[in-house]
Amino acid sequence: MAAKKSQDYHIAAVIRAFKVLKLFDREHRRMSLTEISQRIGINRSSVLRILDSLEAEGFVRRSHESKKYTLGIELFKLGNVGYEFGDFRNLAYPFIKKMVDEIGIMAHLGILDNDQVVVIAKIWPQNAIDAMALVSVVGGVVPSHCTGVGKVLLAFSDDETTGRVLDSCRFEAYTPRTITSRDAFEAQLAAIRKRGYAQNLGEHESYIHCTTYPIFNGKGDLLAALSLTGLEQIVEEIDPATIHKALRKVTREIQDETYRYNL
Repeated sequence: MAAKKSQDYHIAAVIRAFKVLKLFDREHRRMSLTEISQRIGINRSSVLRILDSLEAEGFVRRSHESKKYTLGIELFKLGNVGYEFGDFRNLAYPFIKKMVDEIGIMAHLGILDNDQVVVIAKIWPQNAIDAMALVSVVGGVVPSHCTGVGKVLLAFSDDETTGRVLDSCRFEAYTPRTITSRDAFEAQLAAIRKRGYAQNLGEHESYIHCTTYPIFNGKGDLLAALSLTGLEQIVEEIDPATIHKALRKVTREIQDETYRYNL
């Protein structure tokens, strides 16, 4: 008899619970039972049973005043103790923080996780916390074809991973500067590999410029991408050589540190 596919072992109730949790995002932090039911396409009574179970375990909580649901503290706790890149982020933080305080613009640290570009840290210079309205959020997914971290992660990943991500990319235009064809984007990836870094000049958010470098571990494996990011008019006032020198220095320091800790 043929072996069962892995999908045959999926538990429908568990999958539904995960789908409910994934409905919560930046635009939907608080939702009523009706909203959740409509968005997931499951009847209210079934959704209520799922929510009651999640609430009992602390994964969602329900406001007695508004009757709306939000994510619970258990997800925060699991995220902090279970995320495999937590140690790397903590290791890299002091080096990046020192750099952004010296340069005066913020940094993004991004990784590829399940073929998605995920921001694992946004580090602001001193006295400039959240000074800019940015689409990116820590733990959020950003496009691969028009962000600095996305470009670097695809440029320095293995061919199989890069091809898989590009196969699913819609090449959506976010600004007039966004690359919207696979051929043009692959040509840019080749150029990034050659020069060793990527730039995003208003391709995702029209007023934002960034320069991004890869971070490798001591064995030469790609771990993450690190960018210095700022408003166009502010970045243009900084000598590009200063930005490149800072990023080269910090990525080398982080690489040396990962070698010490065998990451």
